[in-house]
Amino acid sequence: MGQDNQRSVSLKAASFTAPIVVNQGNRIRVLSSQALLHLTIEECIVFSFLESVSMLIPAQSPPRPSRGPKPHSNIENNQAKIENIAVERVFQHRQKTAKNRLTVILRDSPCQILHCRIKNLVVAKKIVPVPSGSDMATAIYYYQLEVEYHDTAGRIKQDYFDSGVRYQQVPLEPPATNFNVAINCVCSIG
Repeated sequence: MGQDNQRSVSLKAASFTAPIVVNQGNRIRVLSSQALLHLTIEECIVFSFLESVSMLIPAQSPPRPSRGPKPHSNIENNQAKIENIAVERVFQHRQKTAKNRLTVILRDSPCQILHCRIKNLVVAKKIVPVPSGSDMATAIYYYQLEVEYHDTAGRIKQDYFDSGVRYQQVPLEPPATNFNVAINCVCSIG
C-alpha cells in the first residue's frame, strides 16, 4: 500500500473471516485518520513574595485659586507636605521550572505541524500557608494548547487540548502572607 504518511493499525483480535477460511493468518491494514503527537511544555513559575510597608512620599496640595494680587513667591501656593501610603514590596522571588509531557491525538493526519501555542493560561488558586505548620506556597493553574497543522488535503487545522490541573510549590523561609505568581510556558513537539 503506497501511502507512507498514513498510519496502520493491526487488528489481530478482530475476526473478519470464519475459522474455516484458508487465509485467516493475513494481516489487515486499516488506515487511520488520527495521529499521536508528543508535546513537551516547559513551565517557568515565579513566586513573588510581598510584604506590606508604609512609605512616606512628598506631596503637593492642589494650587488654590488666588483672587488678589499675585504673591511674590510660589511657596504660599505650593504647600509641600508628606503623605504616608501603604504599599506592597517584593521581598523575595522564587523560581520553579517544570516539564509537562502530553501525548495527544490529532483529529486528522498531519502532513506538517505549523506550531504549538499556549492559550488561556489561568492561575486558578493561590494558597498562602496557614499557621498550622505548613511552610509551602502553592500555585494551582491550567492552560489550553493549540496545535495548528496542515492535513493531508492541505487544509490548515487547529486542535485544542487542556493541560489538566497543574500545581507547583516552593518553600517559604520567612513567613509571608501574600504572593503573586507569574507563569511562562513554551510548547515544543517531541
